[in-house]
Amino acid sequence: DNGGQISSSTFSRGDAGSVKVSAGSIAIGNQATNLVTGIYSQATSDSTGGKAGTVDVTAKGALSIDHGGEIDSSTFSTGNAGNVTVNAASIAIGNQGNGGAIRSQANDASKGNAGNVDVTTNGLLSIDHGGEISSSTFSSGNAGKVTVTVGNIAIDNGGGIFSQASGSTGNAGNIVVTATTGDISIDHGGAIVSDTQSSGNAGTIDVMVRGALSIDHGGRISSSTFSSGNAGKVTVVNAGSIAIGNHGGGGSISSQANEGSKGHAGS
Repeated sequence: DNGGQISSSTFSRGDAGSVKVSAGSIAIGNQATNLVTGIYSQATSDSTGGKAGTVDVTAKGALSIDHGGEIDSSTFSTGNAGNVTVNAASIAIGNQGNGGAIRSQANDASKGNAGNVDVTTNGLLSIDHGGEISSSTFSSGNAGKVTVTVGNIAIDNGGGIFSQASGSTGNAGNIVVTATTGDISIDHGGAIVSDTQSSGNAGTIDVMVRGALSIDHGGRISSSTFSSGNAGKVTVVNAGSIAIGNHGGGGSISSQANEGSKGHAGS
């Protein structure tokens, strides 16, 4: 809490180390400081080719991330970010407000690739209040693949699962989301999105749900282009039911080439 960190980073040519945390339950939060609070590995802007390490977090019980806390592997330099792997009995991101993140990023002015992000729980994954699971690129490197395998998913209040290419030449990553035993609910601006605002392409999105899929109040599953890159294909496989906008607030499953873009929509 409040600026606490478990980290390994590089400020030089050498690589950062891997970070591995295993516990009964884990709570990451940041209520009273501007310092980074979380578990992370970085290739900093001062490094000269070193890579960020992998980040592996396991909780036998609940994992909660709130108030800007993060599990992260990112690059601000020429080295690549590492893969991020999270496994817990249940996962709540942003449920207490002000977001939180499980992510890997290739940040502005970097040249390395973001890593893959793999999140698994047999229970409920809840993403709320701007919380996110993501792999994105803001530079010439590519974003990684985002894989989320859970029992049930509830995404609400601007939370989401993302892979984006923004201000970059790199490609966004593919997103695969599977609810193995239950439902997926996406509400109040929640989203599963891969998009591009650059010359790089957006990724594909594959969503598989055994129970009900509900999208409402501006929720969306989409792959879009706002620039010269192409949007990706969106596939939804559902063994139960699909309800979109049933409570009057709208929602969508789409692949779009938005106004002013030059790229193609996916199928």
